[in-house]
Amino acid sequence: MENKLPVYETDYNRNNKRKKSMFKPYWNDILRDQWDKVCVSERKWLKHSGSNSEKRKLKDSYCTERKQFDRMNRKFKRRYQNNERQKLEDKLYSSNQRDFWRSIGKVGICNERKSCIPNAVVNEDGTIETDKVNVLDRWKEDFRQLFNSDENNDETIPQSVESQNVHRDITELNEPITREEVITAVTRAKVRKATGIDDIPAEVLKNDTAIELLYQIISGCFQLGKVPLEWTRGIINPILKPNADDERIPLNYRGITLISVPCKIYCIILNQRLSK
Repeated sequence: MENKLPVYETDYNRNNKRKKSMFKPYWNDILRDQWDKVCVSERKWLKHSGSNSEKRKLKDSYCTERKQFDRMNRKFKRRYQNNERQKLEDKLYSSNQRDFWRSIGKVGICNERKSCIPNAVVNEDGTIETDKVNVLDRWKEDFRQLFNSDENNDETIPQSVESQNVHRDITELNEPITREEVITAVTRAKVRKATGIDDIPAEVLKNDTAIELLYQIISGCFQLGKVPLEWTRGIINPILKPNADDERIPLNYRGITLISVPCKIYCIILNQRLSK
């Protein structure tokens, strides 16, 4: 039989099917070697078909290797956490605070946020819906009802405000938008922020050529009373509320809408005029 079929020798020290996940930032060769020993000892214990006394010895050997791995895992984890704390402390007292907050954003709940919505929703009758089309329709309908309320907002206006009959000269509000207003708004626009549906970041607008083009667009929008279609659309980024008990319910998320950066600049100009 050995002359006809190839014989393969298995290296139990390396080629085991069950491997420890490598996503841990403190994972190293020492932990990997010890985990291999744990897998080998566990396999020998579970596959042993001899006497009970020998099987108990193999089980004790597995428990010993596993305890040793747990101790080493805690040791390297504490060492990694202490080093990260020291790095954060050094950045906290450095002149560049941006590096500190960038490092903060990589730890804690910010690092646990999912980049997509769950693949299931809970219906009103308690059943679970997993069909992709139905799940997306449920998210669309829930947020559509949330942002298009049928309530009469006039009823919520306090009588003290409604009774005021103030006449003001709003001629300045209708004056053409100036280039200086656009420059001021572009300067105030925050950089390194999420973009809208047009993928235009604030960084690319902070130059003379882009400012001139933006000035022409905003001036035309103000005179015509219309804005580009992309400015009326936004990307809703759902963020799970802190006290939410089920991530499969769409309204357990807080919808953060990302709008176009040029639209934000236009809004900054209008808001600045209204606040004067």
